[in-house]
Amino acid sequence: MELNEVLTLVNKRVRDLNQYHLEPRETRIKLNQNENPSDWPASIKEEIAEFCRTRPWNLYPNFVPDRVKERLSEYTGVSSDGIIVGNGSNEMLLVILLALMDAHSQVIICQPTFTIYRLLVNGMGGTEAIVRLKADMNFDVEDICSAVRAKPQSLLILCSPNNPTGSTLSEESLRSILEAHTGFLILDQAYVEFGGFNAVPLLRNIRTLSLHAHFRRQWPERACGLDTCSGRRKLSVK
Repeated sequence: MELNEVLTLVNKRVRDLNQYHLEPRETRIKLNQNENPSDWPASIKEEIAEFCRTRPWNLYPNFVPDRVKERLSEYTGVSSDGIIVGNGSNEMLLVILLALMDAHSQVIICQPTFTIYRLLVNGMGGTEAIVRLKADMNFDVEDICSAVRAKPQSLLILCSPNNPTGSTLSEESLRSILEAHTGFLILDQAYVEFGGFNAVPLLRNIRTLSLHAHFRRQWPERACGLDTCSGRRKLSVK
C-alpha cells in the first residue's frame, strides 16, 4: 500500500489534529518546558542507580505501587485508595478522559490553557466548548458557571494555577463552579505548590471532582516524571 492509502486507515480526527510542537532552543533555563534549573545531588543519583542495579530487570514492577501511593498520601493528605499513579500528566489525562468521554461528549475548556486538553478531546471525538479568560487573563467565573448550566452533565477541565497565564481559582470560585456544575470537573493542579488554593479538602464531599498533581514542577526530576490523579475512592479505584 502507498503511504497515502495507509494514512486513510488512521482515525480522521487524529489525522486532522495540529502537531504538538515545542521549538528547541538552547538556554540555561527552559521555562516553556517547565524544567527545574537545579539538578539532583550526586548522592541521590547514586542511590537511585544502586537501587536500579540491584533490581531484577526480567520482572515487571509491582502492578499497584502501594508504597509510592502511601508516601504520596502522606504528602497530599489524600487517602491512598483515592490515588492513581501514572507516567506523566498526558497519560493521566488520557486515562480519565477515556473513562468519562465518548464521541458525543461536550468538554468545557478555558482558553488560553495547556494545549494537550484540546488535542486529547478532539482526538477522542469530543466537542470543545471554549470559555475565554478575561482581558486581564483571570478566570471568568460567571462565564464558566453559565457554560456549565447551558451544558448539563458536561465535562469541565480547569487548570489552576493556569498554564501559561498563572491565573488561579479561589476556594470560593471553585465552590461556585461546582455548585453550578452537574458533570465531572478535572482540576489540573500541576503548579499548586507555587500558589493558589489547593482543592484537596473538597474531595471529601464532592464525588465529581478529580485532581491532577505533577511531581516534576517543584522537584527537578524531569527525566523520571511522576503524576497522580486523585478522587473519591469508589471513583478512582476499580
